[in-house]
Amino acid sequence: MVHLNLDRLGMSGHSFGAITTLYLGGQRPPVAVGADLSEPRFTAFLAFSPQAGAADPQQQFAGFTRPALLVTGTLDGQPFPGIGASAAQRLVPFEAMAAAGNKYLLVLDDADHMYFNGTRGLRDIGTTGRDKVDFAAVETSGYRLVKAVSTAYWLACLRDDETAMRWLKNGGASALVGSLGSFKTK
Repeated sequence: MVHLNLDRLGMSGHSFGAITTLYLGGQRPPVAVGADLSEPRFTAFLAFSPQAGAADPQQQFAGFTRPALLVTGTLDGQPFPGIGASAAQRLVPFEAMAAAGNKYLLVLDDADHMYFNGTRGLRDIGTTGRDKVDFAAVETSGYRLVKAVSTAYWLACLRDDETAMRWLKNGGASALVGSLGSFKTK
C-alpha cells in the first residue's frame, strides 16, 4: 500500500509545463496578469527546460524561495525555428532565483529540448551543432544522471532525507555529473 503525504507535494513539468511549474513555485507573472499564481500546497519544484518571461528576471524570481531543481541541456534551444527560448535563456531562472530555499541546476552536455520529453529520436529542428552529437550516448548517460539527481532532490525536499541533501549540496551530485555536464547549487 502506498501512503501519500499531502502536506509534502512536488510539481514538475517540461517546456510549457516548466513555465507552469515555475509560476506555481513563485515566479511572478507580468504586471498585466496582476495575480500571484503560486500554489502553497506544493513544497518543491522540478522544471525541465525552464525559461523566464520577457519581464526583468530579478523581479520575476526574487520571491521564489521554495526548493527548485532546474534541468536543461547545452543544446536545449528552440524546438522549432523561432519558437521557444535559447539554451542561454534557459539558465536565466536559476541565476535570477533568490538563493534561499535550496536551488539546483543540472545542465547536460549536448542534451536538446526534445531530450527531456523522453521521445527518443525526436530532435530539435532549430538546434545548431546537432550533426556531431551521438544522441544515443547522451541519452544513455544523461537519463541516468537525471534519474539520480531528481530522485535525490525529491527525497531531500519531500522526505527531509539528510543523506540525499548532503549528496546534492556537498559534491556527490557534481561528482556523478563529472564531464557530462555541470551541477550548481545555491
